[in-house]
Amino acid sequence: MPKNRIIGEEYWSHFIEMDNKTNRMKHNGHEFEKLVHCLLQEMYSGTIIKWEQTQTTHDGNKDFKARDNDKIYWAECKNYNTTIDLKTLAATLVMAEIENVNVILFFCYSPINENTKTKLSSFSKSTNKTIYFYDGNLLDQLILKYQETILPAFFPEFHRHLAKHDIVGNQIFPLILCYAERNPFLDKTSSFNLQKLDELQDLQLGEIVGIHLIVTNNNLNQKADCVFKLEFTNNEKSFEILDEVENSRNGACLRNITILAGETIHKVIFMKLQNHAPIVNLPNIKCIINKRQECTFSFGTIRTLRTRQIAYIGQKYIERKEYLCKKCINKKQLSIMFIYGGSGTGKSRMLHECMDKFISAGYQIITFTGVYSTYSASGILQELIFSLYGFTDEIIEYIIQNNYEELEFYTSDKYRGVFKILKIIHDNKSELSSLKVSDLFVLFEKLASAKYFILIDDIQYWPDELIEFLRSFISYANNMQRHCYTVIAIAANTDVLHKVSTIEFLSQLESNSETYRKNICSYEITGFETEQQSYLFLSEVLGIDGINLDINMINKFSFKPKYLTEIANYLLDINAITITNNRGLVGDTYFLKQALSKLPASMHDIIDNRWEIYLANCKTSRDDYELIISCILFLESVDLLYDSIGQKYKSDILKLSQYGFLKKKFNQSSIYVFEHDTIKIYFKTKYCNWLDVAISYYTMHNDFSLKPTLNRICEIYKSPSISYQTYLDYMDDTCSNDIRYSITERIIRIILMKNKENSYLLLQRIFRDVRENYGEKDVEHFYQLFIDWYDGNTRILELQQYCILVMSYAENQLKLKNTKNAIALYEKLILILSKNPFEDSNYYLAQIYNRWFICGRIGSYTQEFSSKLDISTKLSRKNGYHAMCIENHFDKAQSMMIYADKKTEVLRHLKVGCETYKLYEPEELSGHYFYRSIQIDFLESKFSCIKNKIWDYEYRILNDEKITYKLFFRVQFLIFKVMLYLMDKTEYTDFEINNYLENLNLYQTMQNKLQLYRCYYLYGKYYTKKHMWDEALLFYKKTLDNLNENINTEEIHAQKKAIFEDMLINFKKNKFPFKQYDFGYFESTMKEFSFEKIVFYSDEEFERFFNTYNSSAIISTSEKEGFLLF
Repeated sequence: MPKNRIIGEEYWSHFIEMDNKTNRMKHNGHEFEKLVHCLLQEMYSGTIIKWEQTQTTHDGNKDFKARDNDKIYWAECKNYNTTIDLKTLAATLVMAEIENVNVILFFCYSPINENTKTKLSSFSKSTNKTIYFYDGNLLDQLILKYQETILPAFFPEFHRHLAKHDIVGNQIFPLILCYAERNPFLDKTSSFNLQKLDELQDLQLGEIVGIHLIVTNNNLNQKADCVFKLEFTNNEKSFEILDEVENSRNGACLRNITILAGETIHKVIFMKLQNHAPIVNLPNIKCIINKRQECTFSFGTIRTLRTRQIAYIGQKYIERKEYLCKKCINKKQLSIMFIYGGSGTGKSRMLHECMDKFISAGYQIITFTGVYSTYSASGILQELIFSLYGFTDEIIEYIIQNNYEELEFYTSDKYRGVFKILKIIHDNKSELSSLKVSDLFVLFEKLASAKYFILIDDIQYWPDELIEFLRSFISYANNMQRHCYTVIAIAANTDVLHKVSTIEFLSQLESNSETYRKNICSYEITGFETEQQSYLFLSEVLGIDGINLDINMINKFSFKPKYLTEIANYLLDINAITITNNRGLVGDTYFLKQALSKLPASMHDIIDNRWEIYLANCKTSRDDYELIISCILFLESVDLLYDSIGQKYKSDILKLSQYGFLKKKFNQSSIYVFEHDTIKIYFKTKYCNWLDVAISYYTMHNDFSLKPTLNRICEIYKSPSISYQTYLDYMDDTCSNDIRYSITERIIRIILMKNKENSYLLLQRIFRDVRENYGEKDVEHFYQLFIDWYDGNTRILELQQYCILVMSYAENQLKLKNTKNAIALYEKLILILSKNPFEDSNYYLAQIYNRWFICGRIGSYTQEFSSKLDISTKLSRKNGYHAMCIENHFDKAQSMMIYADKKTEVLRHLKVGCETYKLYEPEELSGHYFYRSIQIDFLESKFSCIKNKIWDYEYRILNDEKITYKLFFRVQFLIFKVMLYLMDKTEYTDFEINNYLENLNLYQTMQNKLQLYRCYYLYGKYYTKKHMWDEALLFYKKTLDNLNENINTEEIHAQKKAIFEDMLINFKKNKFPFKQYDFGYFESTMKEFSFEKIVFYSDEEFERFFNTYNSSAIISTSEKEGFLLF
């Protein structure tokens, strides 16, 4: 029983009764509800709010409900003897959130404990609800406020006592709680706990701290005006304040906050560590109430973690960050920020820098960052639900333990989707196919109802179900009839972006085929563009401004920030530079220059050198570090609190973090992951037996309690045989891509050695899955394993099945441009088919000879292998393989498009192919027919036809479900649109043409980065047309760089000649100021094709030259401007 009550225990006897079942006294809930009902009537007297009591059962966990014009009110009564915890109130919170209640009033006889109030205030803040607590003495105050009505009816004895004695009350001041929490974001599955707050030590640069201020106005008779001041000591601002504040000389001041009588407010002030100093201080928090009551909260000194993080990412990135944020903050429609690029270019950093801006703008943050190959669709949806609804551990426990049918009884149809999702999650189902889109509307509505910043890093790892969820939400939000302030920020690593479904989704983001207007900002991060920028960045990271170093020393390295950061780490490791007070000190300039001149030749070698230096200076053995790294690769992370490897090697893991090999997982204080993909890839190569080491350790220690999926991985790893269903179940399991890849190799070996059933289906499915999820390069190893290990005598495959698998291997070699290997496989297949023909042998032979010809085109043997295409055509005509005939004509035309003098032949083959298509209409070639038809029109200058066809054909392709790989056609049709504009055959606004070019860059990056020169070339022509010479020259440089990344085949050589001939001709025609620019970058190319003289022609000489000039490109306008046809 609570002590020191204003209304003493003896006056509450009316609310206690005998429990006939236990023969014990208990609190009478019905009488307490009558008291609360009277209080509610008094509190809301004179308003339009009328309270009504709910039914006893299926009441939705509220005792009273009311409504005004636009708000829903609930009141819940708890007449308990013991202190109230959150579990007691969980049911009400769940249903209040599901039913969109705005105001909740809790009336409790006993006090609600302080930690529960803290969590309730957090729930209130995250769900935008108002919660009032009337518990213990505060309830007594409320009763006394309305004593004339309440006391005679419910406390007659106390009423008589009060008539004879005055109650001397103390002055009532607001209750103020203040504490600091690291990484205070919404994507935790449990809310903070005052008793279990993470220690505020070992902060990393850029880490965010939230200072929570929770104020309850215990005075029911007057409001409280609060001012919060932040005061830094000694003017040391180690933290950047992310909220909107009024700055003063030694601190800042928040806007005044008024707290109504009985109200509780929860304010979080976000601060980001911006100082490398080993010891830092949070500001003191001074609270001033009603201009007279003051209290000050101070925090102890905070130790920072010695890391190698970058303070800034360069001016170029900062400017782009500002642009992206400005385009998306406080817009009244869904905004999407899409950042893409290769590994180490600064994508993740850009996202987090943007996130800081959105925190300052009052957005709620939901983050999905890190390596999400380990996340199931249900796992991420679970975190999303917990974030959106402010659920805590206690609330989750209530949802899981209670009967779902009972919960659904009083839930409207549109909210049952939440329970359906939670039930699937609770039942550990990774398959969400049972959910309809309409089931998700409740989540969509919640996501669109407030200012959310949803950060999705490494989207390439997301499962298809989540991609579909995201697609559905974007469609829902874009078609809403009201404002939507939500922002989705996505980052994709194009180096490991292979999954077709994800690529198609990302390409649709920028598609103009939708009828609604979109606010989408995309940005490709490629790293620094000049050596000078790279040098300045390296100097900034090391803090060595003023040291004169030869820029050419870092020329051989990529201009990616991550790579340059590893160079900085290496220089620190070898003590060429030491850091003191955030500045780099160079003890021996000669030694530094020598170190730079002897930098390892590759990124892998830099990390390897750093790792060897690290091991040489550690007491822990190399074997122990191999175990640590292997286990982190296996688990994808390590938890210092719960993983046995984390507990055993805690100090070593912290040291690995200090030296930049590991980092804290975002929003997790005890979990560490690899600092970057490049570090992880290095360790996978360094410790190639990592999976064996990790499985041996965890099997020996039986340490799978937290990650049951790993048990199944071990079972498969040791299994003597694999069924098709076992493989499918394993693919549905939640495990990392690295584990899945290694286990798949094991599965292939088992199939080839021991499997008897479904071997063909298994191998075909495995090759397809690996190719789609890891790309052509990584599936190569498995194909070679199949070729090396397959023994035809085992009879696990029929001959036709074997041929199909070998042909798929050859096609993979072709995509990798390994033409010699592909030809060797085709020769092997022809030999097999000639000795052991079967019913469809001729069809396979027709395919083989077609692909053999393609090998010639890719590998500069076009004429040599022209006869192979003739054989394929003869076989196809003889046997009625009409689709193959069409492909042969199209492929023959494509092989000649690089030559202007072959235009007639190109047209003939394109027309025969299209006419054949119209006769037989093979559905698998419809997209190619549309695409080739437009090529014919370009060659015949039928521009009016093209304009109509482009939009019609593109629409038909994108809406034809049978055409699976639409990205190829998106690229082609964008090229056609840009070409029309550059030829002055159509009119686009600058916004439209820039949008087309940006989309082309994005789509081409995702489709095939080795063909980016096609996009850069069109960019160069566009900027030349605009006389924007800096930009034109930049993109022609990019064109040359990308062409040089390709094998110098006959096709690449001819395209390079046509592109740079056209560049020089256009520059001369448009009066390019050659004397103002350094053309050394193109010197070798101009010499290769004897173009130097064009640069030095006088105007008269150029005019004479131009009169007889004919473009070497297959398309030439009336102004003699050349265009390649891709």
